[in-house]
Amino acid sequence: MKQNLPDFVKFEERYNAVLNNGQRAELRRAAEPSDLAMLPSYYHLIGPKGRANDSWYRFVYFLPYVRHKDDAPSFGSLLPQNDRIEKRIFHIVRSQYPNDLINLRRLVQQIKPTVDWRIFGKTLFYWNEVSKKQLIQDYFIVGNKEKTTS
Repeated sequence: MKQNLPDFVKFEERYNAVLNNGQRAELRRAAEPSDLAMLPSYYHLIGPKGRANDSWYRFVYFLPYVRHKDDAPSFGSLLPQNDRIEKRIFHIVRSQYPNDLINLRRLVQQIKPTVDWRIFGKTLFYWNEVSKKQLIQDYFIVGNKEKTTS
């Protein structure tokens, strides 16, 4: 049975409106997604309708570092085209949970992306091999196409 997806955009707004600086800092300090289960600020953010499971942890783990803009380009297409980033992407997609997400978050922290949370949130919520393949395709195909047409 498929889970109902949260409204990722509203959660980003809630993150900024409901949590104070200390609570947001507490979320940023989580070393891996499952660490969120032991943080009061996580439960303040998700509220009574939220769930405590890996899908929610993955999404909230990235919330402090990603901004939302409607119809923004995909995350993979925002990455600069160079050998160093390419190696990091392949390191991410070849890694197992939670190391794949830890390395992805490090990359996100570095580039500070603005993405459409409706798409990026769904990617994180259902993070799996298909999501990893999509990241590679966005980087190589969409990213290169956008850079050659501009």
